[in-house]
Amino acid sequence: MPRLGGFGDEISASIAEQIEVMQSVGVNALELRAAEGQGVLQLDGAEREEVRQRLADAGVTVFSIGSPVGKTKIEEPFEAVLEQLHRAIEQAHYFSTSRIRVFSFYMDQAKLDEHREEVIERLATMAEVAVVADVLLCHENESGLYGQSVERCRDLLAAVDSRAFRAVHDTCNWVSHGEEAYPAGYEALRPWLEYVHIKDWGANAVQPAGEGEGRMPELFAALQASGWDGYLSLEPHLGGGPDSFRRAALALQRCLDALDWRWE
Repeated sequence: MPRLGGFGDEISASIAEQIEVMQSVGVNALELRAAEGQGVLQLDGAEREEVRQRLADAGVTVFSIGSPVGKTKIEEPFEAVLEQLHRAIEQAHYFSTSRIRVFSFYMDQAKLDEHREEVIERLATMAEVAVVADVLLCHENESGLYGQSVERCRDLLAAVDSRAFRAVHDTCNWVSHGEEAYPAGYEALRPWLEYVHIKDWGANAVQPAGEGEGRMPELFAALQASGWDGYLSLEPHLGGGPDSFRRAALALQRCLDALDWRWE
């Protein structure tokens, strides 16, 4: 059965409020991007330990580090990216998760072919670091990056060809700029799929799951038929706050309940 997770920082900066709201709608796993006003790579010291302890006390698991690694311009020095990656690995170990969300670098979309080899070389190097550290780098498709399109994402995953380089499927990020998230996106990423971001797109705005144009109910049906049991991670982008998160969670749960697909 699928497991529900989400970005708690869209609820509140306070980790206590993140936990309270998530658990009020049956979400017990966190994609840790920020807490207590600090990005996940900046959390440190007593504040970091307090976040970890509060999560442990509540029984909330950190299933992925929602890092910004790779969300920088391709022209910027790679050494800085590797520094961020090592910090993300430290946080993954600290919060007892093997997953780190990463990106494939911003660039002029007219120069994708020109930068292809450099992007692959960078990500392959990052994957080698990840293998040694026993973590998984989970690439998110996003606008403006090399991995913006379905085909470019497939190309990256096949070219890097590492057990430590996996895929995050984000319906909204594809549909918002004309890509087909389902079935094309799902089929392209399926061999490498690690988890799924939950947000839809319609009427020129982000929508809850199943309320946009991304064919998310069909995606869920395909995942169910495959026996998939990974994480569905809520990234509402509906304005922020507890009510937006609850709205997104309940929409997702309605989609799953319509398939009689039990979740945890």
